[in-house]
Amino acid sequence: MTMPARYKAEQPFTYTRVEAGELPAEVLTPHDRRVLVRQLVADGFTDLEIASRTQWTLFTAARIRDSIFLRPNHPTESEYAV
Repeated sequence: MTMPARYKAEQPFTYTRVEAGELPAEVLTPHDRRVLVRQLVADGFTDLEIASRTQWTLFTAARIRDSIFLRPNHPTESEYAV
């Protein structure tokens, strides 16, 4: 099954480097930022983990997630212990 165009990165090379944590997410287009957040939420990342991976503030990660109408993932019990 192919992914709808609205979920595909406009800059795939840059997107891949940001997704791997090699570049800050600020280099992405607004569309690609939303695609990235959608993918990270689908992968189970919490807002705090998204902020860390993207080098955004927690507020920015949550704001983008909210703007695409996704619910936050909650930390696991082991993450609370850290």
